[in-house]
Amino acid sequence: MGSARSRASEARSREDSGVGKRGGQPPNIGGKWYNELGSEMELTVTQDGIITGDYCTAVESKPGAKGKQPVHIIGHVSPDGSHDTFGFNVLWKKGASTTSWTGEYKECEGEPVLLTTWLLTSETDSCLDNWMSTRVNVAYERPRKLPQVHLESGNRLQLLCYGKLFS
Repeated sequence: MGSARSRASEARSREDSGVGKRGGQPPNIGGKWYNELGSEMELTVTQDGIITGDYCTAVESKPGAKGKQPVHIIGHVSPDGSHDTFGFNVLWKKGASTTSWTGEYKECEGEPVLLTTWLLTSETDSCLDNWMSTRVNVAYERPRKLPQVHLESGNRLQLLCYGKLFS
């Protein structure tokens, strides 16, 4: 049984060799993820560590703020698997606002989780209003199905993700 110091030394040796924790593969963050508010994203990760995908939000600050759904995701993760951190962005309403997530892939209680902090920056009308342009929050993305969030839309309930309508 190795000490914590020797395990840390072995991990550094793997990182220094370029092999990484996963034998040269990026962290497996591809697939569908859901957060505690019911927002959904589907990620794909290339061998080069490029993250792409789609994001559907279940919330918005005011009606119409989210724009057309889904929005596209672009980001990066360690291409050789030596690190679990990542970052990605989405552009809302053709650039009226942008959200950037930075985080770390972990297994918590045997379940894969993306532990993230996000920044949402929206346009303001003037330099004096810039102080209120950015919101910050912490989110936990999990690869399991959470209850979907619905909003009233006329006489029908509309599922926010991917435009599926429910009566």
